[in-house]
Amino acid sequence: MPRLQVNGQVFPKPGRVLLVLVLGEVSDQAKVLRQFEELAPGLELADRAWVAPTERLAEQVRGTGGAVLAAGVNAEVCALVAVPTRPALLVVGPDGRIGFAHLPEFHWDALTIAGEVDSLMRESAPTRGRPKQPVPGREHQGALECAVCHRAQFVDWLLTPHSVALRDLEQIGRDSDAACLPCHVTGWDKPGGFTAGDADRRLADVQCGACHDPERTHAGDQKIRIEEYPARCRTCHASSASIAHDIKLSLPQVRHGKAKDADRVVFDLREEAIRKFKEQTYFQFCAKTAYVGSESCKSCHEQEHKQWAASPHARAFKSLSEAGKESAPACLRCHTTGVGHEGGFQGLKETPGVAEVGCESCHGPGKLHIQANSPEERLQTIFRFDDKCPTCVVQRICSTCHDAENDPSFELGRRLSRVRHKAR
Repeated sequence: MPRLQVNGQVFPKPGRVLLVLVLGEVSDQAKVLRQFEELAPGLELADRAWVAPTERLAEQVRGTGGAVLAAGVNAEVCALVAVPTRPALLVVGPDGRIGFAHLPEFHWDALTIAGEVDSLMRESAPTRGRPKQPVPGREHQGALECAVCHRAQFVDWLLTPHSVALRDLEQIGRDSDAACLPCHVTGWDKPGGFTAGDADRRLADVQCGACHDPERTHAGDQKIRIEEYPARCRTCHASSASIAHDIKLSLPQVRHGKAKDADRVVFDLREEAIRKFKEQTYFQFCAKTAYVGSESCKSCHEQEHKQWAASPHARAFKSLSEAGKESAPACLRCHTTGVGHEGGFQGLKETPGVAEVGCESCHGPGKLHIQANSPEERLQTIFRFDDKCPTCVVQRICSTCHDAENDPSFELGRRLSRVRHKAR
């Protein structure tokens, strides 16, 4: 990490550790600084300083940090921490190496940080060049710990749905559900992993350790091989629980292919990037086979078809025609079925059987489902919503049309109860 200059002194000082608080845009800066100040007991060998990305933010907090050194604006140090992960705490050894890093939104545990300070002080010689790789162990450390050496991959991860996996549960009120959490946090029920009700959010979301087993990371010949990943992915991405259960389609999207462009990432567009990622996964699945129309579902699913036929979805194109927008491409995507895909809507005369929001708008195109030779195969060819994950998949499907721009008052739970098929 670049050396800090404060009041003519250079930090970190020889023989001392430096705790650096990288500030971000939060509603209560004083609270963050107070929490930082409270780390003082037991940290006699550590200095503390904060840095800000802009002069405006520096002026906002200057003078409120008590005994904490105000290093002021330092764009070079702030650049080490991506915007969405600020405020963040960096624990810097006497040699200038970032030894530990902590994500925001958790209570900074003074005992843990004291142990980290002691660990850095015990290192006998400074490292040179690339920071020393951590010794493989069983404990999960959190994504920001990995970012010290793998910043480009960390930035790439921040642009994926994995980085907001717990937030997705929060949005549907399932963030304390033990049936859901194992696939939305890191290290569930494992040494050092996330635990229910844990205030420490370092392991919230599907982080690096969910894919890269801590025991085998940096472990030479024991590292996880490429061919092992699909089985690991399927522990969560089952057809009943995930829209991305076709691992061949989804795995390339999370193999850090965009890491090379990390320095050009604009984090103000992070939410848009995640939305597009989710949509791409959905439409990739839908491109695998052809649409066949809701009438093709009726012979096997008569009651479900009858329920759908009485719903607003079945009249979606009619409502578009009544508004005089039946030729508007932006509207057709959400008022018909399968626009742009084989067998999907092309026009009322050409494809009247998909001129509505039909069965396949929720369950995906049905040709492979109809052609399947076994019940197991049939279940693998559609989106299905079972008792284990009744909302995860459908949430993503619904949000492709019921978004903030087109349906700002949309509430998934209330609307879903109207269209969910009754148990047979």
